[in-house]
Amino acid sequence: MAPFNKARHKNYIDFTPFTLLPGLIDAHVHLSFSPDGSCQDDMIACHLKANQECGIVAVRDAGDADRQVLNYATGLKSNQYFTIKAGVSLHKKGRYGRQIARGVGKGDLKIEKCGDHLKIINCGLNSLENFAYQSPPQFDLEEMQALVKSAHQQNLKVMVHANGILPVRIALQAGVDSIEHGFFMGKDNLKMMADRAVTWVPTAATMQVLAKAWPAASRQRQVALKNLEHQLEQIQTAAAMGVKIAVGTDAGSPGIYHGSAIIDELKMLIRAGLSIQKAIQCATTTAATLLNLEWDGLIREGISVNLLAIKGHDWTIRPTLSAIKCGRVHLCKGKHRFTLTSVGLSHY
Repeated sequence: MAPFNKARHKNYIDFTPFTLLPGLIDAHVHLSFSPDGSCQDDMIACHLKANQECGIVAVRDAGDADRQVLNYATGLKSNQYFTIKAGVSLHKKGRYGRQIARGVGKGDLKIEKCGDHLKIINCGLNSLENFAYQSPPQFDLEEMQALVKSAHQQNLKVMVHANGILPVRIALQAGVDSIEHGFFMGKDNLKMMADRAVTWVPTAATMQVLAKAWPAASRQRQVALKNLEHQLEQIQTAAAMGVKIAVGTDAGSPGIYHGSAIIDELKMLIRAGLSIQKAIQCATTTAATLLNLEWDGLIREGISVNLLAIKGHDWTIRPTLSAIKCGRVHLCKGKHRFTLTSVGLSHY
């Protein structure tokens, strides 16, 4: 890009010492849950602030039984610096999920138009006692198809909590939009995801957090670490197959902190073989498309974006993003124009 004369541009902003990035997106959080109980007053606002301080400009909430986040997001005034996507969550009565979802039975599979998406829980939690344990699906294919059809008729995307071959296969065959977690789902399901352009949110760093919570010699720690390594292998395979991967942290779960957890998840993607640039795309462009954001994560003329300025050019994933300076920049044609150049950002 051709350099220009700074003297001609009165409001020139010099970003020469910085690397510019789009704002980051966490596609799987629980804003109404605190990872350690430290944030009790105005919990959702507290967690939103933690996200913003780490350069996150949008989140997709993965549910709570009382719809606290959905109600909060519905009443929230327009915020040009942050976006919350929230929806309704369902699980099968008598199975895992009552803390984060509403229980439904065989004859109660219709949903009301509410929020931005539908979350369906289709299995239990991963075991820390038995490596690669796969719990049975909560919904059969007919039930899952009915839920997905009802959601899509109301223009709601469907995210499905699913681990194991059969729970994931049922979700994919029913036409869901994203698989959450996806531990031990296998290569056949990964291929189906690639063929059907279904997005995967692997939440790999959760296993690292769980491992650290147990003594070094404990079985639980060893199983958690094996679960993590297997998930990293799946991510590597998925990337090679062309599966769309979006960053999600499961923030709000025990030990997984809102905001800073995105760094751990980005590190997991890089550890699985993705380049830093590709990992950032998973937390920007891919996630933006999944969340149906007006901005698709790309920086170009004619759009309004939130930019992160990170000091330095040989940038690597750091323990924190304390070096970030975040501001909204409007790139547009006309009288007021910001232009990205080889030496900075100019307004004229």
